[in-house]
Order: sequence, then structure tokens, then C-alpha cells
Amino acid sequence: MKKFLLLAVMAMFFISCTSEGGLDVKACWEFSIKTTVTMAGQSSTATGTVEKCDLTEAEANNYMKELTTTVTSSSGGYTMTSKTVCTGKTKK
Repeated sequence: MKKFLLLAVMAMFFISCTSEGGLDVKACWEFSIKTTVTMAGQSSTATGTVEKCDLTEAEANNYMKELTTTVTSSSGGYTMTSKTVCTGKTKK
């Protein structure tokens, strides 16, 4: 009987740790975004946020990487570069 109780307590502890504190818990996340556009030596920066729900922490980290982009375009002798960077995430 003592072994059964010990196993039951250990199982409850394991379940509570993995379901509440693990990386598999889905949540809403707010991502901070900074976009800088450069053209003809002039730069302009804008900041904002994006909210995305139903993501685990690992999925949120991958989404942060996906938000980081650089696009360069040329036309009429001018080159424009737009760089977007995810500067952080917050669990909501």
C-alpha cells in the first residue's frame, strides 16, 4: 500500500509539472515589432505589436524568427530596403 501511495503522489507531481510549467502549454503572446525603411540615405522607423494566440513557447520562438525579414527593391536608380525585426515577446 505504501508503494502505491508513493507512486500515486509521484504521478500527480509529474502531471502537474508537465501540464502547467512545461513548454507544451498554449497561450497568447504579444510580439514587439520594429520596421526600418531606408531609401536614398534616409531612414524611417516604425514600431508596433502583433498578438498571436494558441502557441506554445517553442512555437512562439519560431514565430519570432519568422517575423524577422529584410526586403530590398530597386527602381529608377533608387534602392529601398525594408528590415523588420521582432524585438521581443510577452506572454499574455
